[in-house]
Amino acid sequence: MAFGPGLALALILARGPGEARLTWEAPLACPRASWLEARVDAYLGHAFTSEAEVEVAGYVHADSAGFVLELVTLVGGVREQRQLTHHDCDALVEIAASLAAIVIDPLALPQPLVAAADPRAAPPSRAPVPIQRPQTRPSASPPTSPPPDPEPSNSGSASGSAKPLTAEPPFELHAESGYLSNDRERRGPTRDTADQQTRMLVSASGGLALNLFPNPAPQVRAGVGVQHGGPRSKLRVALEGGAALGGRFRSVDGAAGGDLTAWDISLRPCGVPRWGIVELRVCAAVGAGQIRARGVGVEPARTLAHPWVWLALDPGLAVELHTNLAVFLDLGADFSIYRPNFSISGPDAAYATPIVAGHGRLGVELRFF
Repeated sequence: MAFGPGLALALILARGPGEARLTWEAPLACPRASWLEARVDAYLGHAFTSEAEVEVAGYVHADSAGFVLELVTLVGGVREQRQLTHHDCDALVEIAASLAAIVIDPLALPQPLVAAADPRAAPPSRAPVPIQRPQTRPSASPPTSPPPDPEPSNSGSASGSAKPLTAEPPFELHAESGYLSNDRERRGPTRDTADQQTRMLVSASGGLALNLFPNPAPQVRAGVGVQHGGPRSKLRVALEGGAALGGRFRSVDGAAGGDLTAWDISLRPCGVPRWGIVELRVCAAVGAGQIRARGVGVEPARTLAHPWVWLALDPGLAVELHTNLAVFLDLGADFSIYRPNFSISGPDAAYATPIVAGHGRLGVELRFF
């Protein structure tokens, strides 16, 4: 379960002195807590859990720009909070590790050391010893010795005293930079697999049906569906129902005819390529329902209903306003396979469902999970 910085700080304050000092929550696409702890250790040069009164908490979530990290540190009773954004979660967490190390120890980042002695004069098998601060080196030199020379003539003692300064060169702090690569064994699922999401959809829309009836008719639709895919492409399928209202046909003098309505249920699969918050929907649909006609100006006035079957090509465009909300526009063509028809006589008036009709709809869509 994800938590924000406030909850992360609450967990920090609730920990006992013997409990873990790192709280970490991130998507599968990001490095794990053990890796973050290892990177902080590398910057500090020792295990950060050995520090007194130090707690680090991080919460990572994905958004349309990449990844957002909320980092909270508590060092010696002083709380600091930062928010970082990056398109690469590995790089984002590497930055977080360096920031956490700086808060714990301002000298944690690699600093330039004094110039290394001539490596030709160093003993080839000399074991490394702890780095000493450069300020302590002059005490080992004779009072009358000149300033350090890049190539001293007394290579025996001078290089021996300078050698400890190069035992751990600065790049050692980056020895684990391989973690920034796509190491499948470390991260478990790959980024492509981790970014796959399955979401439930609920939509509602309204618009016009064109050429379905002799006159343009208002149309409403609603549906539920499921969508699965990564950040750049998705597949979806929806079960929808709708109705077209207000259709009519009349005789030449307008005295008689019929009022038309239609309803249907359809199955609508789509491919959805995506660029940022914009989605292009390439859909097809098959539907079945009824077209109903109620007699006008005839006796007796009856209502007739005939089955209706159709196919559709239904492209559309959607914009994701929020993780759970999108607006969309659909413009499509409908092809009637089974075409109802109605007619009256005296005066003559008739209606036959056209083979090709069109529609335009504007709607909203809610996305869950």
